[in-house]
Amino acid sequence: MNSGAFVHGGEAYLVDPGIFPDEIDRLVTDIGQPTAIKGIIITHSHWDHILGPERLPGVPVIAHPYAAASLANDTAEVSRTVHERLAAEGSPRETQYVAPSVDIIADDGMELPLGNRTLQLLHAPGHCADQLVIYDASERVLWAADMLSDFEIPFVDDVRVYRQTIERLRTLDIDALVPGHGNPTSDKSEIEERLAWDHKYLVRLEEEVTASVHARHTLAHTQHALADWPLRRPDINSREHLRNIETVYCALSRPS
Repeated sequence: MNSGAFVHGGEAYLVDPGIFPDEIDRLVTDIGQPTAIKGIIITHSHWDHILGPERLPGVPVIAHPYAAASLANDTAEVSRTVHERLAAEGSPRETQYVAPSVDIIADDGMELPLGNRTLQLLHAPGHCADQLVIYDASERVLWAADMLSDFEIPFVDDVRVYRQTIERLRTLDIDALVPGHGNPTSDKSEIEERLAWDHKYLVRLEEEVTASVHARHTLAHTQHALADWPLRRPDINSREHLRNIETVYCALSRPS
């Protein structure tokens, strides 16, 4: 997972800082002193993005209102997930994890001053309902949260909303892209290729699963019929592709 910071004019906002304590400490060290850390932006409430605040008490936490509600209302589930996933990573916790409280609610379009620049927080659902991306228009940098990876396919929660989010991001002027997982790039052609690839995948996923549901095919039939797509890194994405098919199939099959 990528962690980082927007730094300018002696001020910084951290983004999804670290999973492990040494990673968080190294990020703060790399920023340098006397930089003032103005806040921690949590792009969304998935377990691997929410571990930084406990290492940096007193730093305001910024997140979408849906993320704030999830972290406040589902504390036991959030804690259980963190403990299970860290144990699976071979780094079991010795102390109980407590989900962070969100100090600053970031609605779509919220602006954060940073030196003489402004960061814009944009609601970017599709991977999950509470996801934010961060756009620095002056430097044309997009922190894309869990989208636009060079080795992951889209991990889908709502396919239609995800497609609309990608369409919105394509209207931005982007010179540098940082995904939550995968390699950053400042290659304009690669940025456009990632946007185009993900959009094409989402359109095809929605269209073909919709056709299968309308034809009254079973989920198993649909997954088998749509399994053999050209994917980035099929060794790590084939299972997620089948999960995407299931997510869309189940959403379309619910009574309206």
